Amino acid sequence: MDTLTLKKYTGVYENPEKEQRVITFKGGKLFSQRSGGQQLLLAPYAANKFFYNEGMSFYEFLADKDSQVTAVILQSLGQASSTWTRTDKPVPSHFEIKLQVEQMQKFIGEYQLAPGFSITVTLEDGHLMGQATGQPKFELFAETQNKFFLKVVDAQVEFIADPDGKVTKMILHQNGEHEGKKLSK
Repeated sequence: MDTLTLKKYTGVYENPEKEQRVITFKGGKLFSQRSGGQQLLLAPYAANKFFYNEGMSFYEFLADKDSQVTAVILQSLGQASSTWTRTDKPVPSHFEIKLQVEQMQKFIGEYQLAPGFSITVTLEDGHLMGQATGQPKFELFAETQNKFFLKVVDAQVEFIADPDGKVTKMILHQNGEHEGKKLSK
């Protein structure tokens, strides 16, 4: 399926319960992500129909008489179909997923990015927080198992683990890349 056809399906869709599903285009492929969920690759099987193998779910995009996409019908095996209406909301640049507290504990610690400047990562009431030297504390929102973003500023944090899975450093993506070694206690 060509790029222009795939791109016409991108957008933010809502179901009657106001839950959101975002359809994005990256690297020549179409993806679907429900609020707080994982991003799933959609594979085409007809002009306006897609599926993803992980859940055996099927997507059928609907268009109006002017060929403008207006909705998507989702059908998962063994479940009733649901209609998600396309909104005019902008596609977010980052997508939040939910991680379990146990998954986030390995990130707790202090990361030195420069002499006298570090970011301390804590876990508070199930939320991962980051606080740079001399700055307020902000929540870090997961977009993958080890990549996080902030909503208050344009910044991302990536945690790097050694071959044994122990987190040894972070990379702050803000006005360039800044690597910080995790300090041992």
